[in-house]
Parts: sequence; structure tokens; C-alpha cells
Amino acid sequence: MRLNKKKRRKLNIREKCLLLFLILFFSIIGAKLYGLYGIYEGLEKEALELEKQIQQEKERQVLLLKDKDYYASDQYIEKIARERLGLIMPDEIIFIPKP
Repeated sequence: MRLNKKKRRKLNIREKCLLLFLILFFSIIGAKLYGLYGIYEGLEKEALELEKQIQQEKERQVLLLKDKDYYASDQYIEKIARERLGLIMPDEIIFIPKP
């Protein structure tokens, strides 16, 4: 069964319109996906930077806890009492030089 020229031409126009629509549709989808991928890359980079910052802050916290323990120790209190207040231990002998 042969299609006459009008029907064939009508099918060709429909096929071309459908093809054009599909090309436009997938082009738009591709552009949107490309934009979303760019956003994803940016968020991944930001997440890595934040993880690095968290690690640095954890290390800083450890150092601060060590400092806190040192400042609460008897050794530090004795050092400050000697240097700033001029105190001595009860069993120590003081030598005062004559001018």
C-alpha cells in the first residue's frame, strides 16, 4: 500500500517537528544538568575545605586542653609565684647580694 505524496509529506513534517522538539528538550535538560554539576562541584570543594577546617580546630582544641591542664598544674602556679610575686618555698635559702 503506497502512501500518496500529501500523506508522506505530512509524516515528514510531523517527524521533523518531533525531532526538533526532542533536540530542544534534551538540549535544555543537558544545560540544566551541566549547571547542577557545577553547583555540585562547588559544594564538594566547600565540603572538603570545611572538613579540613574541622580537623584544624580539633587539633587546636587538643593544644588548648593541654595548655589548660598545664595552667592548672602546681608547676605553673609555682613558676608564676616565683616570677611575678617573688615568693619562695619554705625550705629555700635566700641570698641577697650587697651593693
